[in-house]
Order: sequence, then C-alpha cells, then structure tokens
Amino acid sequence: MRILPDNDVLVYTIRAHQPDKIIIGGGPILNNGKQGELASESSIKKVVPLQTLAHNFIITPRVLINDWPVQTIETLSSEHIKQIVALSPEMILLGTGNQLHWPSPHLLSESINNGIGIDIMTTAAACRTYNILTYEGRNVAAALIVN
Repeated sequence: MRILPDNDVLVYTIRAHQPDKIIIGGGPILNNGKQGELASESSIKKVVPLQTLAHNFIITPRVLINDWPVQTIETLSSEHIKQIVALSPEMILLGTGNQLHWPSPHLLSESINNGIGIDIMTTAAACRTYNILTYEGRNVAAALIVN
C-alpha cells in the first residue's frame, strides 16, 4: 500500500508498506559529503532516494537504524528498548508485524521511566502513524518488525 506522496526530502518517511518489506524515502543529506553538516533544503534536488527494507529497523525523522537485531516480539529485550530510548523521541511506536502482539510489560518500563510514551500496534498501523506524526513535526521513533 502506498502511504504518502513526495514531500520533505530531509526527513525519513515511509513511502510504502507490504507484508514483507517497507520502502523508505528521504532522510538527512550531507552537504558535499561533510560529516554532520546538513545540506540546505534549497540546494537539494527533489529526488528522494528510496530504500527497500525487508528486515527489522528503527526510524526517526532524522535517523535510520537499519540493522535492529530483534527477530520477533518474543526476542525483544530491555536492551532493544534502551536503544530506542537513547534516540530521545517524544513517543515510540512499536510495530509488531502483521499481527498485534503484546510484549512483556516489564519491557515497557524503560520508556515509561524516561517519560517516553510507547504505543504497540501492527507494523502497517505503525507506518501510517509514524508518517502522520512526522508530518506534524513530532520527534517520533518507530521500531518496526517486518514479517
């Protein structure tokens, strides 16, 4: 399912979701390849680089961690949640795959103790919610399990 049209090329967006892959567009572009220096929006052509991810990952408007080692919701650990919390989002969206699965309640305490809300939903719902919150300018992190 296609989710959003082209928009802000400096922000990671989820362009499409399928049960076995997710297409990501945009993201921070470095100024002439200089580490840590973002190019101005006016200097960037409106060509959005697309990435197709068929594995689990974490996405925020400015960060893409495409090697999140969680295999299933059952293998989710407090260390995985700490990795998301370290990004300092306002909210965490945990996409549990094609079916809604609830993680162990003690895993959620890491985000709650840091004042970060966490919502559990299917990965498709998390993709849609991530884009809506990102386009509102919110600092949201989505940790997505791709089936």
